[in-house]
Amino acid sequence: LSPLQQEYWNRVEEIKTILNRRCFLGLKSFEGHFARYPIGSFYKRHLDQFQQVPYREVTVILYVNDQWTEADEGALRMYLPNPDGTERIEDYLPMPGRLVVFLSAEIPHEVLPTKKERNSITGWLKTIT
Repeated sequence: LSPLQQEYWNRVEEIKTILNRRCFLGLKSFEGHFARYPIGSFYKRHLDQFQQVPYREVTVILYVNDQWTEADEGALRMYLPNPDGTERIEDYLPMPGRLVVFLSAEIPHEVLPTKKERNSITGWLKTIT
């Protein structure tokens, strides 16, 4: 591993340790991949935990773009629950170095169409090894 890769793995391990200590999630491992969205691509609303992958507990996304502006679009749109049962929408641009962490089974999300190639390391902290 390169020093940068090792730093990333160390940070993911640190997140896993903190979540297990504070939230008792029983996280055991991490599965991830490099995600590249070409210009014009998107990903429709979904959950990261579903019937075939019930062991995905926490989604971890690190944006590795060189630079990003609002004109580039391609935001991560999250549908967050309100106490009254409604939901609010929050958009997060894939800014360089931005880390997004959320519960895989509870936060529906999508990737809005991008006007620039969009890159991330996307993965899941899991309850299996």
